[in-house]
Amino acid sequence: MPWYKLILPEHSLMVKRAVGLIDDEDLAFGARCLVRHLATGQVQREICLVDPGCEFRLTPSGMHRAVVDAQTISSNLGGLPQATVAANDLHYGLARMFATLMGNFQLRTEVFRTLDEAFVWVGVPVQPLDLRSFKRVEEA
Repeated sequence: MPWYKLILPEHSLMVKRAVGLIDDEDLAFGARCLVRHLATGQVQREICLVDPGCEFRLTPSGMHRAVVDAQTISSNLGGLPQATVAANDLHYGLARMFATLMGNFQLRTEVFRTLDEAFVWVGVPVQPLDLRSFKRVEEA
């Protein structure tokens, strides 16, 4: 699985990092990871960093499943702030498309070019992150 995570418990924040090849199942896995952490009560907001080297192989049915997953999340925890950081144009465009699809649900999602902007939007003080401190997500 191409997901890494860092939990900042003092801010109830999970920062996920997507690396490598992302396919339909990986997208669903990322959503399940968020749901599991939300259920523990330790996470109330999320930032997803899309590594510039990511490659996406998504199908229309995979995107539909991602939307359904987001609906499930929002119906249980309306108002969860979720930010995506995508520095390159292709990833930014894909993330904006997904955010537009989410516009009809209570999941508050926005897309940013920088991590600092995402921190401010989810209500967490801007801080440096050490990519070496991220742990590989083995199970959702």
